[in-house]
Amino acid sequence: MEGESGVSARTAVLEPASVDAWRAESARFDDFSYRALWEYADALAGLYGARSDRLLIREGGAVIGMAEVRVRTLPLGAGGVAYLSGGPVVRERGVADDEALRRFGVAVDALINEYVRRRKLTLRVLCPLGSAEWNAALHGALAARGFAPAEGVRGYRTIAIDTARTLDDIGASFNKTWRKYLRRAERDGVTTRRDQSDDAFTHAVGLHDALRDRKGFGVSLDGAFYRALQRELAPEHRMTVILAELDGQVVGMNLVSPLGDTLAGIIGATTREGAEKNAAYLLEWDAVKMAVELGLKRYDLGGIDPEENPGVYTFKKGTHGDDLTAAGPLELDPGALRRVIRHASERAYKAVRRMRTKA
Repeated sequence: MEGESGVSARTAVLEPASVDAWRAESARFDDFSYRALWEYADALAGLYGARSDRLLIREGGAVIGMAEVRVRTLPLGAGGVAYLSGGPVVRERGVADDEALRRFGVAVDALINEYVRRRKLTLRVLCPLGSAEWNAALHGALAARGFAPAEGVRGYRTIAIDTARTLDDIGASFNKTWRKYLRRAERDGVTTRRDQSDDAFTHAVGLHDALRDRKGFGVSLDGAFYRALQRELAPEHRMTVILAELDGQVVGMNLVSPLGDTLAGIIGATTREGAEKNAAYLLEWDAVKMAVELGLKRYDLGGIDPEENPGVYTFKKGTHGDDLTAAGPLELDPGALRRVIRHASERAYKAVRRMRTKA
């Protein structure tokens, strides 16, 4: 059967998953991340007034992918949006990239049939991060199916360090300034430790809140969100807080998640003293060590925005990691008229949310 884009819709079955099946299947995929966690999906659905569909994608009876789809109905009869953030997950461990890309096409075609054609919803996709070549291939596959850039929706750009190397090789690749400040932090007595306890998350919440107050920035997912999430996670999915300490006092933190083939940086913060003692450099270096120890392919330092936050961009760029942009967010509407109505409704919805957040 030919889709609206002219790309053949292959046979695939979307099967609602149980929490046990979701957790079991997640261990097979290198592109599974904290964004696809069952509990994370529940938390975001509750935060944004949406519903989460957790789907196993089967072809010939075998699970070839996973998709967490957050469905939000828009007011005024404007339809709705089915949003995948960090999905669909298709890079099964041991499967070649060309086969994984074929499976991605199978998964997307099945999702188009279900959400765009049958339910008449806009399907919006922000893919899991991969290599530059992989990200480009996924973008091309979506564009070939008629997907277009999502208006007013942030993408995901980051710096990622290749950790399939020795620590000596990784350290030598950092620029001179980065290495200098790392050595200075070590010389000044800053130390790090890793912790998954609730007490560690209490430190993380306090540090992140203090940094937000000091810098005057706003986030929708703060330290308290991740502390509540950690309490719900299965042991194999728990996040780790890397704490920086100086003279027995916590002066910095870096919250990371080791899933799939990537260690993902989520949020970080330092005190004023921690910043003066270059604790951030030691925190990132310990995350690199953690990724190497776990045999992961990369350490994703977290999102960058060179225009809005040039300081953080310069800091992360100093590692000489790869500047990567995940494919998306791209979207496919069920029709031109629905697209116009949906855009107007989403703008109104976001304006109301901004006013409520300020209040």
